[in-house]
Amino acid sequence: AMEYTTLPSLFADDEFSAMGLRKYPIRRNINSNMYSDIDGTLLREQEHIDSTVTVLSTFNNGGLEMLYKNKYEAAPATGENSFIVNIGKLVDDLIDNMVFPDRDRGAKKNKDKNTI
Repeated sequence: AMEYTTLPSLFADDEFSAMGLRKYPIRRNINSNMYSDIDGTLLREQEHIDSTVTVLSTFNNGGLEMLYKNKYEAAPATGENSFIVNIGKLVDDLIDNMVFPDRDRGAKKNKDKNTI
């Protein structure tokens, strides 16, 4: 018989939350761990793979970048009437690696940013 991973064990290494409220302040001090491991870009948000499904809007704010073929590309501005959906690691695990969870990051911008 096939053995399946139990759902709680999938949360051991990843965060799970229904909604997050986050503030990304302007970086006033810079240290060595604030740079990309891929290309050396100064970051506001470290490179990461989301844990579940993230639905977000960039409105007309830049800074969100996604890794594609080992190069970060700017995510398109969504405007006010559309969204970006990031498929996370948990979804990939649940469906036996049939999708590719994206790695994204926030490039440094010179203004505070708030997200929900």
